Amino acid sequence: MEKGGGDPQEVLHKLFGSISRARILRFLYAFPGQNFYQREIMYETGLSLRPVQRELNNLIKLGIIKKQVTRNRVYYGINLDSPFFNPLGAICRLVVDSSVISPILTSFLSQNRSDLNVLNGLSHLNA
Repeated sequence: MEKGGGDPQEVLHKLFGSISRARILRFLYAFPGQNFYQREIMYETGLSLRPVQRELNNLIKLGIIKKQVTRNRVYYGINLDSPFFNPLGAICRLVVDSSVISPILTSFLSQNRSDLNVLNGLSHLNA
């Protein structure tokens, strides 16, 4: 399959075929426009290295996330230009599990970041 393209049915089939993929997407969609190290994604999703590597590669091939290399550091984030950005974002917002994003969300909110104030209500979902 060509990077960032392909049949939408195939993309959706691959997308929902993995719990690891769903956790990664829920986390990354909670912070659109932000990029994270692979280890940060592991920590925040509770997944081990190999599943994170596998699913990040799958999501890159589908064009849903982007990989950015800066000074020997690799970052991953949601591809805001993907035709699936809005539909997947809506799905992820519906099924967001605050326990997956709680530690990093708390950290960001404590820094009073205005771009994340929209997420403020999520930290109180399990209260």
